[in-house]
Amino acid sequence: MDSKSDWKKGFKVLTENKGSLVSFHPICRIRYQKRKINKPLPECGPLAVFDQLGAALDFVSGQNRIRNFRRNIVISRCKHKPYKNDCGHLWFNSKKTCEVKYDLPIGTRLADCVVLLGKPVHWNRIIRESDLT
Repeated sequence: MDSKSDWKKGFKVLTENKGSLVSFHPICRIRYQKRKINKPLPECGPLAVFDQLGAALDFVSGQNRIRNFRRNIVISRCKHKPYKNDCGHLWFNSKKTCEVKYDLPIGTRLADCVVLLGKPVHWNRIIRESDLT
């Protein structure tokens, strides 16, 4: 049975497109719902969140490959359940192993599930945690 203490605080980086909130992963794109438990797709590994707002902002501002998409990036407060079988990487394949890996940015935490809290805010409008409702 799950308890409230199983949930940890975090920050989720998402893209917002026509009102939909979508994960940032290049292959395992998940459409997130606010205040609902969001889980990975069956063929995908754990979800990724940041433990600190500064780490999430550093990730977005430091990514040259996403420069063209920054206008659509939002950050949401969230709570997550830590991933129990942590291999230290995001992964994707049908065998549920760590064969296809994606290195994690500093401050990333892996999660079995994520619940978005409050309203997502465009990343460049965030100065401090209180800017996230």
